[in-house]
Amino acid sequence: MLKWYNDCFVQNSMKKSFEKIKGEINAGTCKSTVHLIVVSLNKEDVFDILNMKELKYEGKQAEEGYDGNIYVVGIARSRDDAKELAGSIISSYYTQRGTLDVRSFFEDKKNEFN
Repeated sequence: MLKWYNDCFVQNSMKKSFEKIKGEINAGTCKSTVHLIVVSLNKEDVFDILNMKELKYEGKQAEEGYDGNIYVVGIARSRDDAKELAGSIISSYYTQRGTLDVRSFFEDKKNEFN
């Protein structure tokens, strides 16, 4: 099940259509090419970038404690845009908190995902 961060990071060019696309993704009817930035299933990475049309963790092994949800923190049109947005999320977090422990931040905020 997809769970969306309440303050989801959205590529600027998608902000007007975000709620519509999010609804289509949740309904399984999205025909747009979009990439989701999600909290990684493995403990070694911060984020994974998933092509929404594939929406599966090919080659990824869920670690112990995985609760069956995919936690979406951001969305972008292309893989390159998603990489750039993920970098911005990490950079912003570091600037605000002085640490790179972004993964723990989102794991601690799982109650802020719907």
